[in-house]
Amino acid sequence: MARSRARELVLLFSGGRDSTVLLELLVGIKDELGSSLRAVHIDHRLNSNSNAQAEKCARLAKVKGVNLKVYELDTGPPKGQSVEEWARNERYRIIRGDINSKSLVLTAHHYNDNVETVVQRVTQGAGPYGLRGIVPLRKLNPGYIGRPLLEVSRDEITSFAIERKLVWYEDPMNYELRYERTRIRNFVIPSLKSFSTKVESRLEKLAKIQTELCDILDHMADSCLAEERFLPKKFSVKALSSSKDILRPYILRKALTDSGFPVPREKKLEAIITQMMEAKADANPRIKIGTHELGRYDGYIYLIGSPQENLVNNDTFEWDPIESFRLPWGCLSIGETAEFGISERFFEDRKFTIKFRRGGERFWPSNRNKSNELKKLFQEWRVPPWERGLTPLIYYGDELIAVAGLGISREFARKFGSGQRYLGFLWNNSIYNLRPL
Repeated sequence: MARSRARELVLLFSGGRDSTVLLELLVGIKDELGSSLRAVHIDHRLNSNSNAQAEKCARLAKVKGVNLKVYELDTGPPKGQSVEEWARNERYRIIRGDINSKSLVLTAHHYNDNVETVVQRVTQGAGPYGLRGIVPLRKLNPGYIGRPLLEVSRDEITSFAIERKLVWYEDPMNYELRYERTRIRNFVIPSLKSFSTKVESRLEKLAKIQTELCDILDHMADSCLAEERFLPKKFSVKALSSSKDILRPYILRKALTDSGFPVPREKKLEAIITQMMEAKADANPRIKIGTHELGRYDGYIYLIGSPQENLVNNDTFEWDPIESFRLPWGCLSIGETAEFGISERFFEDRKFTIKFRRGGERFWPSNRNKSNELKKLFQEWRVPPWERGLTPLIYYGDELIAVAGLGISREFARKFGSGQRYLGFLWNNSIYNLRPL
């Protein structure tokens, strides 16, 4: 908790034995936590009893004095995706949208869950980050996620639940052999135990060794990223190209992790590195990672948390600068600027028109000696292609007087640039901020 600096604990509450025990434990120490406690139940609607189970969870949470919010999914897994993977992704997508930077999400994963995870990752051919198993505490943008029961066994949890006479829900998915996790629990682990009764502790030791190895790799990656001043927005291709081949996936992984960006599996990391490094200087490849993107431009790899280009159309907006102009991808406002600003008095009782690039616009910045095509100016300003159509163009009447955050027109600055306080058009681009998955 200290590392996460949490002000609220959010229990992912399924109503099963493990999360019911964790709820009981948390309620028992509620006054000592120093943080508020609430719960979230996600109804995946994978069986006909899911709605009734959500209602039971709500009643139990109410008895315990814990607020619970229920989310219902209205779609199932897409074709080709496993139910387990889909359910996990949906849980994280929903919880990311529910929490803030001071939230610590808690799940009831225990010792045996971790062993099963390691076995599953072995069968998948995972690298060291996969073989370390379930991480006790990690970033879950915008907050954190923790697993306080990882050192507690399934038998110990069951004994506690029986002793306290707790009532819980048995998820039928836990017994369906079509799920890989169920087969590992019921067949693979018992089979491994027939070779050695210490197999679980040895798998746990394997996970700890991998965790230590990951710490070493993270330290090496940090050294390679030490000069990268623009993270979490972007980092240089040189950070990868100047490093040894074997380190590159770990450098990319660390840059993504530190930025709160989703991390794909090893094969995709390697594919991303190949595309970003081998692209021609004038090429600007973009690669999707879930709902996010990586884009290369001008020697940098950009971490685009919220791609928004498809939202831009030919609409125009009237804007009164008394208030900020908010868009899904940024915020336009008036603020002080060191140079090339406009007199504060000009903005009194004035309204502007906001448009977006359609092609063919020309602009004469106040610090240039001639006008130029806006397309070429964007190139000179080193604005990535995916930002250009999103950047507000400010018109006064029919005249393009400013490109938000980049420049004010020469003629307009000459007319209205006198005064004691100079203001400019400030643009806060939010496409590099992560949104819930």
